[in-house]
Amino acid sequence: MLDFERLTRRQHLLLILCGLAAAFGICAADVAMGLGLVAPLLYVGLLLTYHAARVERVYAVIGVVSGILTLVGAYLSRGDALTLAEILDRVVFVIVLSALATVLSRTLSYQRELRARSATDELTGVSQHGPFIDMITKEALRAGRYHNPFTLAVFEIDNLREVAATHGRAARDRLLKSLAKACADGLRPTDLLGRIDDSLVAGLPETREIDAAVVAERLRRATFENEEAHEGGGAVAFRVTVGIAAFTEDDEVGDVLERARGALRQAQGGGGNRVSIAQDEVPAVA
Repeated sequence: MLDFERLTRRQHLLLILCGLAAAFGICAADVAMGLGLVAPLLYVGLLLTYHAARVERVYAVIGVVSGILTLVGAYLSRGDALTLAEILDRVVFVIVLSALATVLSRTLSYQRELRARSATDELTGVSQHGPFIDMITKEALRAGRYHNPFTLAVFEIDNLREVAATHGRAARDRLLKSLAKACADGLRPTDLLGRIDDSLVAGLPETREIDAAVVAERLRRATFENEEAHEGGGAVAFRVTVGIAAFTEDDEVGDVLERARGALRQAQGGGGNRVSIAQDEVPAVA
């Protein structure tokens, strides 16, 4: 099933071509059978179909083209000049059709903005718990279907509570932001990133555990670099530990998260400040 939230340029072009073909088909039927007001209703139905598919660029184009074809179809179906009243009637319909496309487009953009705000953690700018779990679940199903590796990495600042108690909540929030920024800047566009409580979780498609450990160590180090580059916040001593676990056959998201957290807790028990793979710890480079 096509994911309309992640359309490629080619898919957008294909949808536009399909919509244009449908619009010209309606125009041809209007010319052949004299559909009258049925043709405008069909155009509106076509627009609403694309609106339901959440592809506003497409139905904006279809709205303009449909309006033009309404005038052309009316003229060709009559075979003679239109009266002034008929021309005005069609022009009004074109205006209404274009306004409908504009309203639908703006409404959809506003809805998407609201969804993005509700799905994003205000402090770190990454996905919130619920939406993130949904994304991870979908990606896990896709990985299982095609037998591709999929790994989760759980990042946690070991002494976050101590930092908050000693330096205040502002310092705690700054560290979480630094960790989120390091992960967001260092991950691929296809990777997933979300916040679960005070942990940052990265979903790495088509990545095995050992490769995920290399990525996690790089991001872990980048967190320290971000913090060192921060101006005006004062020096704060902190440690970052990462637990890693990969999906296996029939794994649920909760199972993999639990294994990754288990690896993280085990590493923290040994002093933390490193990357640990579930069942097989990999120490970070000193």
